[in-house]
Amino acid sequence: MSLVPVFLSCFLVDLLVYGILGRAVGTGPFLANTAAMSLAGIVALAVFWRGSRPYGQAGRRRPLLCLLWVALAALVVGQLLRIWTAQGHSLVPAKVLAALAFAALTPLVFRRLLTGRDGKAVQFTAAGLGVLAAGLLGTLAPPAASRDSGEGLGALYATPRTLPDRPLRVFHLGHSLVARDMPAMLAQLAGEGHRYESQLGWGTSLREHYEPNLTINGFAQENDHPRYRDAHEALASGEYDVFVMTEMVTLADAIRYHDSADYAARWAGAAVAGNPDIQVFLYETWHSTQDSPDWLARLPGDLDEWKGHLLWPAARATGKPIHLIPAGQAMAHLIAQAEAAPDGIAELKSRHDLFAISPGGERDPIHLNDLGNYLVALTHYAAIYGESPVGLPHELLRADGSPARAPSAELARRMQETAWAAVQETEASP
Repeated sequence: MSLVPVFLSCFLVDLLVYGILGRAVGTGPFLANTAAMSLAGIVALAVFWRGSRPYGQAGRRRPLLCLLWVALAALVVGQLLRIWTAQGHSLVPAKVLAALAFAALTPLVFRRLLTGRDGKAVQFTAAGLGVLAAGLLGTLAPPAASRDSGEGLGALYATPRTLPDRPLRVFHLGHSLVARDMPAMLAQLAGEGHRYESQLGWGTSLREHYEPNLTINGFAQENDHPRYRDAHEALASGEYDVFVMTEMVTLADAIRYHDSADYAARWAGAAVAGNPDIQVFLYETWHSTQDSPDWLARLPGDLDEWKGHLLWPAARATGKPIHLIPAGQAMAHLIAQAEAAPDGIAELKSRHDLFAISPGGERDPIHLNDLGNYLVALTHYAAIYGESPVGLPHELLRADGSPARAPSAELARRMQETAWAAVQETEASP
């Protein structure tokens, strides 16, 4: 039988599989791996078709069941590998274990599917193919992106940036960790004349915001307010003094599956193309308190990932300094102080006091309450306006005009001091 229809069938199946994966988990097209799996499919069907001929006409249909086994196992193991590597674990031992398990199970499955009895030739063929397919499974998770050291970028940051002498117009790009209340609080801290618009989503990556053919989950809900503006159109207008972008959570997933370095550079480039004098900021967020390793212990180390995988590549691509809004670091500093003190800091006793409570009474592990949003707004103010937020108001309104829960005077001052210290300590400089 001609291998042409076999090749076309395998290629179409692989495109379908990668289309599903790209939509579901953001792995992208990975055409090289698609071609490799297509080649494996050709070999598989050729071997199966030839090997099944002695077993009669009915046996010719059984290779399709074998191919289905390979495809389903690839999807399952590929997804498990994606989750494993997204947590920061090494891919190598996971690939070894997957290969061993696949090689052990495949002969048992194929033996039944092809012959219904124990056949050494079939076992060896299936085992060899199983090892081949298992080796390809690891490529479902792309290799870890290299981290930019920032070497050679010192000249971009040698001259201190010019601090604003007037209220600014700011565009926010991100997701629910930007939300509506935090930018509204920032506007109140900055005072009359500060203007802002945004484009948001649910857990949206920079890539999904950038590419028009990709879905932004929660777009209608998150942007149903007067401050929404299309991000591409907004930056092209040249009307903004400041552009603030942030990446999805988890950052490890974004780096590995959503080409963070490339899309941070693209967005920074779009902002500069619209207004060469615009100042670009990267908003450092945080991960879920339920993730491992420990939330507080992990935050300081995350800083290198934000710089090396997003900030430095964007600065290198645009030839302009990109600055950091270290909200995650500010949270780490404040919580470390509160949890180390016997009585906390005023009403702030632990990390959980910064996070929202659901209508059902459960603590949200990642989205902030009014206290958390106030701290993040202070950090934005300190970074964008370049001055200490100590002494700024702490009784503010939410985006809908309702009064936000105000921190006590003692806690407000500690938050203001901590935000300013975090910005000073993490000022982006290679």
